[in-house]
Parts: sequence; C-alpha cells; structure tokens
Amino acid sequence: MMRTAYFLLPLVVAFSTAAHGQIYKWTDSTGLVHYTDQPPATAGAVPLSLEAASAPSSGTAASSGGWQAQEKALDKHLAAKKAAQERQAKEAIRKRTARANCAQAQGNLRTLQAGGRIATVNAQGEREYMDDQARVAAIATAQQSVAQWCH
Repeated sequence: MMRTAYFLLPLVVAFSTAAHGQIYKWTDSTGLVHYTDQPPATAGAVPLSLEAASAPSSGTAASSGGWQAQEKALDKHLAAKKAAQERQAKEAIRKRTARANCAQAQGNLRTLQAGGRIATVNAQGEREYMDDQARVAAIATAQQSVAQWCH
C-alpha cells in the first residue's frame, strides 16, 4: 500500500502542475535547487514551461526545447547574470576607491600649495620641515596623483 502511495504522489504532482502549465525553478540560500508550481517569496525564481517539455519531440532535446535544454539555458543565464553582478560590484568598488584617492590627492595638493610650513617625522622620530625645493617636488608629485585619480 505504501509503495503505491510513493508511486502515485509524483504522478499527482506531475498532472496537477501540467494542468497549471507553469513550474518555477529556484535555488535556496544553501544552494539546493527547488521546483515548485508557485513562485517562492524570495527573488530569483525562474519560470519553466511544461508545455515544451511535454510536447512530442521531433529531434534531440536541445532542438525541441525539452526541459533539459531549458535547464541548461537557465543555468547559462544564471551564470551570466552572476558574472555581470560580480563585474558591477568590482566596478563600484573601483569607482569608490578612485573617488577616495582623488579626494586625498586634492587635499594633499591644497595643503602643499597653501604655503604654510610642512613638517614630516624622520626615522629617529624627529620633526623635519620641508624646504622650498622639497615643496616644489612634492607639489609636482601631488599634481601627478590628482591627474591620475581625478579624471
């Protein structure tokens, strides 16, 4: 009796989703792939068409649009989407870093051009003041930094 129930349950689910005509494939936070007839509350569910999978095939699964071909296309689409999101994240980080470096370089240049005395600390922990020649060289370096980061 229990074997019959285990055999009939997938058939009942298959016929009920076939009548509905739509199933959804989604991956949970642990990486487990789920197939349901209702879209989950979380984003990322992709609808799969059962009509194409249940239609009689006149060739290979890839040419007839069977569920294997749909799943491969879905996996390819999801991989491309993930790669695009990673590229966007890297680009956002690069832009934030460039803005911060630009602001730092502009601040350094303003400080050097202000004309006040500028001191640094040497290896012995003593304060050393920048002379005019060192200031000119530091301003040139700061201008190069501004040109590099603030385009």
